[in-house]
Amino acid sequence: MSLLLCVLLIGITGCGEKKLTCTIKDEEANAKMEGSWVITYKDDKVLKATNKNVMEAEKETITLYKNFIENEFNDSLKDIKGFKIDLKQESDTKYRYEMTFDFNKLDFDELSNKLGESNLNLSKDVSLEQFKKNIIDQGFTCE
Repeated sequence: MSLLLCVLLIGITGCGEKKLTCTIKDEEANAKMEGSWVITYKDDKVLKATNKNVMEAEKETITLYKNFIENEFNDSLKDIKGFKIDLKQESDTKYRYEMTFDFNKLDFDELSNKLGESNLNLSKDVSLEQFKKNIIDQGFTCE
């Protein structure tokens, strides 16, 4: 019985996987932005990374932001293996998007071709420390 429980716990939690969360908040005169990265890793290898962003602003600003995000990311990236994007306008003044990168399945060549130069320097072998450094350089704080 205890062996079965151990196997179930390992299956649910991921054998030796850990998570690191990094956040950023930015507030300007008419807009508030909150973002986070949740990085799943084992040893020093990034397995999965999820980037969530929420913007609250005046209706006109949200419309511009929504159009930019949907034109820039949704159509060109939605068919990339190992990449998922979820876009949602929650209200006239609030917009959210979430991007998930599964490093075990991600087609890095196709992602690089469609994104162009990225300051994340995504690659299959990126270390946790390098990934963390890249997002800290963008202003995120990691815990």
